[in-house]
Amino acid sequence: MSFIIMQDHPQWRSVRLLMINRPEKHNALTLAMWEQLLEYLLQCDADPSVRLVILRGVDDTAFCSGADISEFPTYRANKEQAKLHKQITDRTTQRLATLRPLTLAAISGACFGGGLQLATACDIRLAHESARFAITPVKLGFVYGPYETNLLKRIVGEATAKELLYTGASITAQEALRVGLITKICPNSTNLEQFTNQMIHSLLQAAPEAQQITKKMFEHLASDDAITHYTALEHMANRTLDRPEYREGIQAFLEKRQPHYAQQQKSTQHNRE
Repeated sequence: MSFIIMQDHPQWRSVRLLMINRPEKHNALTLAMWEQLLEYLLQCDADPSVRLVILRGVDDTAFCSGADISEFPTYRANKEQAKLHKQITDRTTQRLATLRPLTLAAISGACFGGGLQLATACDIRLAHESARFAITPVKLGFVYGPYETNLLKRIVGEATAKELLYTGASITAQEALRVGLITKICPNSTNLEQFTNQMIHSLLQAAPEAQQITKKMFEHLASDDAITHYTALEHMANRTLDRPEYREGIQAFLEKRQPHYAQQQKSTQHNRE
């Protein structure tokens, strides 16, 4: 049985689903699962037809309860083993954070530790009202790593990040929304899958190349030397003005219709070939 499942979305061919499939363990991640997830992310990155990647649990039991602590005596028994373990989890998280397609975490149930690490690496985080969030390494005697700490700080700010990391306390979806940890909250009366599909529909209405350039700008602006990138980012943004997507977007607005970006994307890819 595969503990990470990758498949096309049944409604949109440009959307790839990555599902954590270990509900009996609240989707706790083994080291092998981190490696499998990385392999699937690399495949998504290399496929030009993929515009959006959805990360979720296989059902509503849990998003991910974090690393499988029962493996720690085997794979993190000493400093060297812990370092190797961290290298794998970091590679997976960094790949997710810099993936070419947009990324969306659809969160239900527990989103703890390594699960929250993955969620914060996504562009958008949707959560069911029943979801709960926590980062608990301090309760287990070790430290949340610098890369994921920085991801968290960028999203919620330093004060909230410190509170979450220093206490290891869990918070509700409502509190997560208040501090900016999640993008939107799905009410109990609504199915999370349907709620996610509404967001997918909205994202796919926009121009794909413009989205990817915008995402790249966010990556550069998050770096310590962001100011040195401004000229390059301006050039990157201005590239869209020469693209069919821009002409189609303006023409559709003037004609009071929905833009047809899919056709423009195919035309652009054909011209490049």
